[in-house]
Amino acid sequence: MKQVVFVINVLDKGGAEKTILTLARSLIDHAFDIHIIVIHPPIRGSASEKITLHILSSGFIQHLPYGIRKQILIQRLKKLLRTLNPIAVFSSLPYAHKITHAGKLDNKNTFYIFHNTLSLSMSPKGSKKNKLKRKYQRLYNHKHIIVLSKGIKEDIIKNLEIKPRKIDVIPNPFDINIIQQLSQKPIHGIPNQRYIIQVGHFYPRKRHDLTIEAFSRLKTDHKLIFLGERGNRKEAEERARQVGIEDRVLFVGWTDNPYPWIRKADLLVLSSDEEGLPRAIVESLICGTPVVSTNCPSGPSEVLIENLSDFLVPVNNASLLAKKMIQALVSYPKIEKKYYLHFDTHNIVKQYLRILDHPHGL
Repeated sequence: MKQVVFVINVLDKGGAEKTILTLARSLIDHAFDIHIIVIHPPIRGSASEKITLHILSSGFIQHLPYGIRKQILIQRLKKLLRTLNPIAVFSSLPYAHKITHAGKLDNKNTFYIFHNTLSLSMSPKGSKKNKLKRKYQRLYNHKHIIVLSKGIKEDIIKNLEIKPRKIDVIPNPFDINIIQQLSQKPIHGIPNQRYIIQVGHFYPRKRHDLTIEAFSRLKTDHKLIFLGERGNRKEAEERARQVGIEDRVLFVGWTDNPYPWIRKADLLVLSSDEEGLPRAIVESLICGTPVVSTNCPSGPSEVLIENLSDFLVPVNNASLLAKKMIQALVSYPKIEKKYYLHFDTHNIVKQYLRILDHPHGL
């Protein structure tokens, strides 16, 4: 049986982790032996019993200085890859990319998956930014890169000026049938009254403050519900108090099954400054729930197409976001299957299978 390896920073409850687990489970059905190498604990994602998990960093290693720890992780990865001898290695997220790059055995069967627009995460300016840009070029030039959206591809080539050996656009996979089935399950705690929802952890780029500001302008009896736990939740709670809507906002935390919450919402809002290909808006369409989103780089404009594109708004504009939220609550186009069917796992896995048929390149 051919072995396929995924390398990822952690196996938590984020979008990147969900993508890797979905891919891994699907490839098992095609007679591959799947291994997921997790650089750091914790492991909170739910993996199949048929997937072998490996943790590179454990015990005393986590407490060592960064440089020493990194070298140990590289050597452990090298040893593990020599033992497994996989036909392909898929590395996900920048830190995993660095460890994979240093520990690679065969560059031609190693693939680097990008989940976000990397240039927007570069906070330094001037000479420091150029230095970081050159660092990324050294890391990714002549590599086989997989990106989730056309926007990420454009960012890599135009903004970072990386020259990959090859670059493929392959979106996130979504198991549509399972999502729709899970959305029908009874869940305790969902309010009986109407509500608007936002799904995502409280990271600065997600801009929960913008959603709160826009919602405060709505004259509606809806509640605003946030599903998420990591990041600065207290800052969002404080912002809700500042604009006087704390009694209308519900912070639920995280749930393993967000789909009933999404399906019963009147509207899902995404207010990010940057994304890659946001899972929440695709999942919302699969659940039949309208979406209003900022037209951030990148992804939303590749999901909300045709009639749905009218519900894209510029980033950092609470006034227009509120206007489109009102419009969506009054009237929204019919959510047809054509808007999400191409994201189905079956279609996405076909594209990975083509890569695995020729892991050393076509």
